[in-house]
Order: sequence, then C-alpha cells, then structure tokens
Amino acid sequence: MKKHTSTSSYHNGSPASTPPDHLIAEALRALAGPDDAAAQQAAQTDCGPWNHVRDALATARASGGQPAAQRALAALQHQYPDLTTLLASAQALDLDDDDEPASDAPSPLPLGGLPGWVREMVRHTAEAVQVPVDLAHALALGALSVATAGAMRVQLTSDWNEETCLYVMPALPSGERKSAAFALLIGPIEQWEDDERNRRAPEYTTSQARKRVLDKEIERLTAEAAKEQDASRKKQLEWALATAITEYERVALAAPFRRLLQNATPEALTSALVAHQRIAVVSPEPDSMQVLIGAGRDGPPMLEAILKGYNGERLIIDRQTRQSQRVAAPALTMVLAAQPHAVRDLIRNRALIERGVLARYLILLPPSRLGARAIAPPVIPELVKATYATHLRWLLDTCQPPAPEQRHTVTLSAEALHAVHAMQAMIEPRLHEQRGDLAGHPLLRAWAGKLTGHVVRIAANLHAAHCAARKVLPWAEPISGEVMRAAVAYCEPLIAHMRAVLGDAVMSDADRVARRVRAIIARYAAHGQITERMIYQAMRTESREMIERALQTLLKDGDLEGPLKVTGRKGGRPSKVYRVLIAPNATSAATTTPPGASYAAPEPAPEPAPEPAPEPAPEPAPEPAPEPAPEPEPVPPAAPPSAATNAAAPASKRVISMPPTPPAWYDVVKPLTQRLPATLSAEMGAPAGQPLGILIRRNDRPASSPDATLYIAPFDLPEGVSRAEAIAAGVQHVLAELRRRWPDAHPASAEGAEGAEGDEGDEGDNDLPPLPAGVKPSAWRAVNWRYVMHLATKRPADWERGVRTHAVLKGIPPEALLAAAQARAGL
Repeated sequence: MKKHTSTSSYHNGSPASTPPDHLIAEALRALAGPDDAAAQQAAQTDCGPWNHVRDALATARASGGQPAAQRALAALQHQYPDLTTLLASAQALDLDDDDEPASDAPSPLPLGGLPGWVREMVRHTAEAVQVPVDLAHALALGALSVATAGAMRVQLTSDWNEETCLYVMPALPSGERKSAAFALLIGPIEQWEDDERNRRAPEYTTSQARKRVLDKEIERLTAEAAKEQDASRKKQLEWALATAITEYERVALAAPFRRLLQNATPEALTSALVAHQRIAVVSPEPDSMQVLIGAGRDGPPMLEAILKGYNGERLIIDRQTRQSQRVAAPALTMVLAAQPHAVRDLIRNRALIERGVLARYLILLPPSRLGARAIAPPVIPELVKATYATHLRWLLDTCQPPAPEQRHTVTLSAEALHAVHAMQAMIEPRLHEQRGDLAGHPLLRAWAGKLTGHVVRIAANLHAAHCAARKVLPWAEPISGEVMRAAVAYCEPLIAHMRAVLGDAVMSDADRVARRVRAIIARYAAHGQITERMIYQAMRTESREMIERALQTLLKDGDLEGPLKVTGRKGGRPSKVYRVLIAPNATSAATTTPPGASYAAPEPAPEPAPEPAPEPAPEPAPEPAPEPAPEPEPVPPAAPPSAATNAAAPASKRVISMPPTPPAWYDVVKPLTQRLPATLSAEMGAPAGQPLGILIRRNDRPASSPDATLYIAPFDLPEGVSRAEAIAAGVQHVLAELRRRWPDAHPASAEGAEGAEGDEGDEGDNDLPPLPAGVKPSAWRAVNWRYVMHLATKRPADWERGVRTHAVLKGIPPEALLAAAQARAGL
C-alpha cells in the first residue's frame, strides 16, 4: 500500500504559500455531506501546513471518490494556487509516492476507483495476510463479476454490448498465501451459495419427484399410443406424450443450486453452464488450470464454453455419445490463481492464442512479498469484513436476470461514453502492425484489441459496487463519467502486467534465469564484486545447473569477470568472487550493502566537498546556438560517502546516490518525509531522528523504463531549523551538486528543478489559453502546460497520445486540449 508523502512547491528556493490548517479542515468539512461520516472524520484530522494536506485530501477521495477530490481542489484553488498546481502536476507526471527507488515491476492497479467498502477490504486483506495488494484487488474485481455476470450487460451503442464477466488470473508462485486471500474475498460468495442452495432445496426435491412421475407417465402414454387403433385418439395420446417429454427434459436439467466451480474439466464446465447458465470458476489451486489446459488439448469443441461464456453467445455442444447441449445466454466468470510456470505453458499453447482465449484474460504478475512479510500483521477489523460481506450479498441477491436468457441493460452517460471514445483513440494507433507499441507479440496485440471491452466491464462492476453502497439497482442509472475514468486508469497498469507476463513467458528457461541473475548482480555494481554464494542464496528456487549456465552466459557477455579468488570464513566452504562489470546506470539507486553480503566492499574514495549552492540569479539571454560540438565527457561520479564521512558532514551536505550519467533533463520531484530504511540511514550516517530526503527522477525515460530510477539525496532536520528551511536547503544543495557534476545538463524548467513540481514553468496559470466551450474552468486550470509542452519538445512521437491521455485524466475533451496545445506550440 502506498504511503502519502508530503509535497512542496518552490519558487526560486522559497517554500510556497501554506494554507492554514483550519481553512483546509473547513473546506473538507464543507465538501463532506451530512451523512458522510468518513469524510467528516477526515476533516477533523490535523491537516498540517504541508505534510498532512495530501493525506487529508486522499482520505476525502477515499470516502467520497474522485468527485470529492476534484471539488476539494476546486475549493482550494483560488486561495492557494500553489497547492492546486502542485497536486495537478504530480498527477500529470504520474509521480510515485513511495520512498523506494522505481523499478521495472508493473505499476499497481489503481485503488481510487473502488468504493470504500471494497477498497478497505482489499487493503486490510493485503496487510493481514501479507499478500500483494494487486492479488487482493484482482480477487475483489472477480468477486464483483461473480455477482453481476449474467444479470446485466453494458450497452455502448445499439450494436455494441459488453457483458460484465471477467476472466482474472493473478500469477504468483507457491507460498504466497493465495488460498488465505481467496478465503477472505471469495468466502462471502461461498457462504451465500450454501445459503441459496439450502433455500432452493425444497424446489429441487419437488422437481425430482415430478421427474419420477413424468417418467412413469411417459411409459404409460407410450404403451397406450402403441396399442391405440383409433386415429383421433392415437393423435391425442401422441400430443400428450410430446408434452410430457418436453416437461421431462426441462425437469431433468434441474440440479442443486450452484454458482461456483473449482477443479472443473471442460466437460464439467459445459454441463454446469447448461444446468445453471451462470457459473464462476474460482480456485486458488494449480489444479484449476486444468479447465484451460484440457480445453487447449482437446481442441476447439472444448474451447467453445470459455469463448461463448465470456460474450454471452449461444452455446451448442453436439456429441455423438450423448444428447446435444444448448445454452442461449451463458455467463462465465473465471478467477484462477496460476503459478508463473503454468502461465508460461499456456502462452506457448498456439490454440489458446489463435482462438482468442488468452486475450480474454486479465493476467497479472503481482510483486512477491516473500522475504519481506510482517511477522505479526494486524487483523482485519470485523466492521470491514462485515461491511464487505453485506454489500456483496446484496449484489448477489439483487443481480438476477429479468427472465431466463435475458439481461438488464446498463447504459453510459455522455461523459462516460466520451471517456470510452478517448481511450479508444489512445489505444487504436498503438495496435498498428509496424508502428504500434502493442503489436510486438500476437497475444499482446490480440489482448490490447479487447482492452476497451475489458475496461468497460471493469467500469460496469465498479458501477455496481458503488450502487451497492447506496442500495440502488445498478441498471437504474447510467455509468457516470467519474466511474468510467476510474476504469480507464486501469489501462496502463494492465498493459504493464501483460508486458511483464509476456517478457517472462516467451523466453527460454535459460534466458529467464540469466535475466534474474543479471538483475541480482546489477544491485552490486556500485560495490564492484559479488560472491557466488550470494547469487545462489538469492536464486534458491532455481537448479544449480541453470544458475551455472547463467553465470557462464554473463561471463561470456562481459557482465562478469572472474572468478578472482576464493573467500570464506575459517572452516567454512569457500566461495568464488566475481567482478561486476555491468554499467552503473543499470543499478539501483541505493548504494547500501544489500542484505546477505558477506564480503568487504572496496573502501570508497572520499567524495570531494560540493561547492555551496549559488545564489539564484536571472539567466542571461540565450545566445545563438553554435555549431554542434563533440559532447564533453561527464565527470565520473564520486563513490558514495562512508558513514563516517556523512556523520562529519553538515546536515545539508550529504549525498548518498547521484545519477552516474548526465540525464538529458532532471526533476526534483518531492521531499521525502517518511523514515528511511535502516540500512540506508546507517549508510548515510543519519541519526535516528527525522531523516529527510529529496527524490530525483530521470524524466527523459518512460516511467516503465528500468533506468527511470528515483535517486535519494538524504539530509537531516537539525534542531532550530524549520522543515521548510531544511527542505529548501536540501534542494539547493542537490541542484548545486547536479550543476557541479554535469554543467551541460539542464533542469526541467527555466527557473530550475526547484520549480519542477509546483510551477508550470514560464507559462503558469496567469497565461492560460482561452477556455473552450463546455470545459470546466477548474479542470482547465489544472492542466499541466509545462508537461504538455515538454511532450511537444522532448517526445514529439508520443506527443498527441500523451496530450489525449492527459485530457482524459483531467476530464477534458481530448480534441479541445489538443487544439489548444497545438496553438500554444505554434504547430
């Protein structure tokens, strides 16, 4: 779960204007309705000058959703423009709130669109069971789909309808406590199924008795019709016999009520759909994958149930050995916890790709928590579990089809339909066979082609969850624009997950192990050496043969050199030592010794004292650009200071990690106010008081790029110095250090990186383009024009797509923002 850090805006090194605590509390209290107890409670909290404002606004959003957050920004905008600009810029730049360096792991699924009763259960489950939040999030979406599938469908146009069925497949290895998470989030559905089966038991018993009566009646009528000589009487008997047979076939299909299946074969799945029409395959066990593995093995006939159950299309299975099976409008939901190796096997199955089976799945690769789980985590409050179970049971009871083989129709508001069209305009060019970034793999392209449908289905389930909180029938009102935009926010994280899945599945086992070993040794690039024992300890799940082959590959590729020598404790087993030759920019930002290191790292050279921060002065007028000259080689970065050096350094002079190569442009993102990790605090020599830091991100790389790393420049908060003064001093010191090391690099804006987060560059809110018709002034003022212009100048190939995405996030018609941006850029 992300932590909300404090955020500050700087103008030439000075902290921005600070809204008083009581005014923020009053604004939040005014935004909260009289029945919104959660928001009222949030309004009573101590918001603080800067360090708790964002937390308070996030709490308001958690209780009142995106509309409450937008209203809060609008209410504060006129009085405190710096705060509004700050939050708008952070949203536009997709800045992280974590105090850890960025990695190439997929972005987490957005929790903001979930209603409070689902979101709190997801967060508490992830914390109580110590599972990834994305696992709990995926199970919650699957639970909502189990409740709504087969009862309603979304109508986008007269010719385009989407069911609410979801096929969700989180992939995690053994030992991740998937079963415990399933029990908490799917358990209320199992209890409801048991209660519903007991309630319908008399009906089933009656149908079985009727079946026996009809069996005897058919035998009697058959015998009489065979003996009857009178043509008129014989015709009457044959008519009565046909009626009895028809009723018998209907009664024979009756079965004890069932909604959930676990280890179902394709044949059992087809039979369950025939008997119940609405079925969910939900299981945390690997055996549940047999429904897919068996379908891929047995060929197209067995795939029909999975394909047709997703779209609600007529399902007809003809068999020579038994009677044909037909379902007019099946509804199938699948929530399967897979293991990564099983997913790799599925992706290598051509039948599952070519028939579009895997393209219907939301395959997730949550980050593992093994090795970092809490020993005694807090339990889930009973109120949270009871609220979740109550609302979910209400959905299960309420979401019933109006008649057999029919659906309720859920429509979209004009704003929601506009968001769908904007999302389509953003995704469609990316599917181009030659130019699209989503066309590199057949499965990725097929899956992305269905991404709009996936998002609409997620929106329908979010809409139903919001309606459940208010006890309103989901088909009684259209899906709002806020809900649809919350669903659109799933796009990029889902794409990142699918890329990660494919990146791991399409490579051979040897290449996969080599990639893992390379990632491990990259962490030690700053130390220069790594022992063989450390590699084996980090790769316990892989065979020794595979690790040795990976080491040979890395030695051949020049990423390692050695072995240099054999080390070990007295009486212990010796271990080979390798020299790490991976480029420093492939390493993590942290230069601390990773856990488990048993060797002595080379003593780092003392870092020269950086020059004091220069007084900000107006920049001279730019001269005509000279002829391009060879780029000077950057000054190599000094080794990280030792703990003793840091301890002796002034509070604002401590730098533990700087980018090893000059970025094309840099950004001082935000101050870091949480407690730093213990290893990092020890390395920087910080006391156990209030360590602070500045996060710096390379913004000349996509956020998903491995080298778009967050670098940490820590400093302390001395006694007698205010937080704002300490942060300002830290920012100035970081800027001075960047300028000293790389004079040719330039900050994100003309005033320097200190204005990167709170300013709009030279063109602020006072120089906005004319307000287009139909656009809210608050949304127009929240546009981050510096970010839009940066796209135009630094990433022209992605400019239009980036502008459209920014417009969707701000609730602005993409064409309006695109036209204004083109006029502003002189295009």
